Amino acid sequence: MRSLISPYITQWWANPIYQHRVAQKRLSKVNDPSAAHVFIALDDPHSHIFIQALQKLNHHYRLHMKVHVIHHRPSHMFPEPEMWQKWASHDANLLADAFQLAAPSTVPKQHLAAAWKVWFGGEVHTLDFLLQLMERPEKVIADHPHLASTPLSQVEQRLQLSEHLLKSTDHFAPATLFHKGHWYWGVDRLHYFEQKLNESRSVHRPVLNLKTLTLGERAPTDATIPVVLYYSLRSPYSHLALHQAHRLCQHYGIPLIVKPVLPMLMRQLPVPRAKTQYLFFDALREAQSKDIPYGKIADPLGKGVENSYAIWHYANEQGKGAEWLLAISNAVNAQGKSANYSHTLKQQCHRIGLDWSSARQYLNQNGWRPMAEEHLKEMYELGCWGVPTLVYGDHVFWGQDRIWALEKQIIEAHKESA
Repeated sequence: MRSLISPYITQWWANPIYQHRVAQKRLSKVNDPSAAHVFIALDDPHSHIFIQALQKLNHHYRLHMKVHVIHHRPSHMFPEPEMWQKWASHDANLLADAFQLAAPSTVPKQHLAAAWKVWFGGEVHTLDFLLQLMERPEKVIADHPHLASTPLSQVEQRLQLSEHLLKSTDHFAPATLFHKGHWYWGVDRLHYFEQKLNESRSVHRPVLNLKTLTLGERAPTDATIPVVLYYSLRSPYSHLALHQAHRLCQHYGIPLIVKPVLPMLMRQLPVPRAKTQYLFFDALREAQSKDIPYGKIADPLGKGVENSYAIWHYANEQGKGAEWLLAISNAVNAQGKSANYSHTLKQQCHRIGLDWSSARQYLNQNGWRPMAEEHLKEMYELGCWGVPTLVYGDHVFWGQDRIWALEKQIIEAHKESA
């Protein structure tokens, strides 16, 4: 029943009328609806490069901003905090280099309480001051000894107020910007914010350069090194990554190996509604900007996933594992066709030239389960806990929006071998 109802729900979510209503509801929760509300964590490397990117925008557009410092990350939103922190440092360095920003810097744990006192106890709440605090915390703290007496209880109260505002407007993470009811998470979403700022301008020269898949001049590459994609049928970003990885590998003549894993909910990991809704809205605008079909979703949770992975086992044996997942992913995530039922599975088998009478025999087999478990184990050993994870040789990338970094590595690998 869930898979039959969800296409109508997601179609409504994708409707601009509904999105406007959601934005207005969120906007009613803030005291200054005209401001760009920025949420930052002093120990978050992505926050540091996010502030730098905002500085560039501010110099050009003279933004009206309010900065909110937060700290606590809900455990149900960040299920692997240690792995997250390690990945965040690596990823922030990757982004800093790509966007020509200074390497990420954060406030060490031992200085956090004092840094909060300086921030909340003082009267200056600019991006410049925040950058100084994150880059030279000991010096800034030493320069403001009069703020050391700020009661920690007052600091904690201010943190809680900022975190409550973040939650009430339907988000959960630092390095985010909220403006006119819409969310922008991370440096590589600020181009959407900049587009909004330029809607009334006849000429737009972007301040921030978007990093994306380019599919440049095709050059001979080592076809023995595949791109490996760890994928979940229920993940919107996996759907986007699969499309882009397929385009990438087709263009450069590289094999694509897709390794399915169970969705988080089928692994007893929570996915709260606020996170689900943000991911849908974000994936929708990403899909539209990349010309990828997405948005009418027949939720495959449970039986749909099991059916799809069972037939993937057969398709993989026939050398069509990636083709099958691309076909069923389009059916489920873009066309609203339920993978719970045989007619959808049969239709997609015919679409890619799989023998349905043979494929359907796998629906009663569980050979795919140990393979999916092994894929999950491999992914964790790579330092990633979620999909999509992309691997090329010794290089690991997390997220569909790092496909440009994967492409860059493919091009560099060719130059080194030439």
